[in-house]
Amino acid sequence: MRVLAKGAVVLLVLAATLVGIEAAGRADRLEVGALPMALVVIGAFRLLGPRAEHAAWAVFLLLLGLTYVNPQSDALVRELAAFGVCAGLAILGLTTSPWFLAAGFVAHIGWDFLPRELPSHLVGLPVACLLFDGLVAANIAWNARTGRWISPPQPVPA
Repeated sequence: MRVLAKGAVVLLVLAATLVGIEAAGRADRLEVGALPMALVVIGAFRLLGPRAEHAAWAVFLLLLGLTYVNPQSDALVRELAAFGVCAGLAILGLTTSPWFLAAGFVAHIGWDFLPRELPSHLVGLPVACLLFDGLVAANIAWNARTGRWISPPQPVPA
C-alpha cells in the first residue's frame, strides 16, 4: 500500500473513531462499545504493516490529546498541558521507543478520570477510555516487546 493510501486509511480510521465515540455516547453505549471499537482500530492499523501502524498510533495519540483542547474552557491551560504531554509522548514513541506510545495511552486513562464536566452523553467516557486505551496500550506494549516495530521506524517506501 502506498504512503498516501496508508495516510488516507489512518485519517479515515481516526474520523470513524470520533464519529463512533459520538454515536456510542448518544446511544448510551460508550462502555459497551469501547473494546470492540479498540479491536477494530487495532485491526485496521495492523493491516497497514508494522512501520505505518507504529506511525498511525503516534498520530492517534496526538489526536487524543487535541480532543480536549477547548479555547473557551476555564481549564485551557490544563488542557494544553495534557495535549503537550500527549504530543511529547507521541513524538518520543515514534522517534525513540514505542514504549512512550504505550505510556501515552496509559496517561490518557489517568487524564480521563480527573474531575471535570463532560457533556451528558459522554459521562461514560472515563470507563470507556479505560477499556479502549488499556487495550491499545497493551497492543502497543506487545508490539514493542516482540520487536515487531523498529525503533525508530524507518521511512515507509513510496
